[in-house]
Order: sequence, then C-alpha cells, then structure tokens
Amino acid sequence: MGMRRKKRRSVRGESFVELLIAVLIVAFGCAIIATMFAVSLGLNKGAREKDDEYYRTLTEMEQGLPTGEKAPVEIDDGSGSENGKITVETELYGEGGLFSYRKEGE
Repeated sequence: MGMRRKKRRSVRGESFVELLIAVLIVAFGCAIIATMFAVSLGLNKGAREKDDEYYRTLTEMEQGLPTGEKAPVEIDDGSGSENGKITVETELYGEGGLFSYRKEGE
C-alpha cells in the first residue's frame, strides 16, 4: 500500500512512455489533417474542371456552335392525353454527359 501512495505523489514529471504516447497522438492528428487537406484539394480540382466544362458548353450554345446532333424533345401540352404531346426539333450542344439544347433555327 505504501508503494502506491509514493507513486501517486511523485512529482518527477512525465515518464518516457507518456511522452511517446503524446507524440504519437499528435502525429496521428497531423496525419488526419494532412489527409483531409489532400482530399479537399482533389475535390476542388474536380469541381473546377466540371465548372470549366459547363461554362465552355454554355458559351458554345450561346454562340450557336452545335455538335451536329439533332435531339427531338417531347413536350406535354397539359391535356393529359397521349396525343397531347408536341415534338420540338432541337440542336444539341456539349459533350461528356453535359448537354444543352435549343430550338432549331433560333
């Protein structure tokens, strides 16, 4: 019992093992922060590329530079019948899964 009291009242400071554990915790924390930073940079790069592609496609559409593809669009006239659909011929713009379209001749 006397040994436990002596150990609890020790004022010598931290042991070597406690110091190593503290350094290990700090190292893990830094590794997690560095990983989060790297993932964030990758996500930002991907978002920037998608934005650039979107604005390039939008500019092509506004300037009237079609892809050469025709894309008929069916519009429901609101009557609820199967014959209540109007087909509008459109031109398709864009690439890579990002497309815009507008009515032919406009």
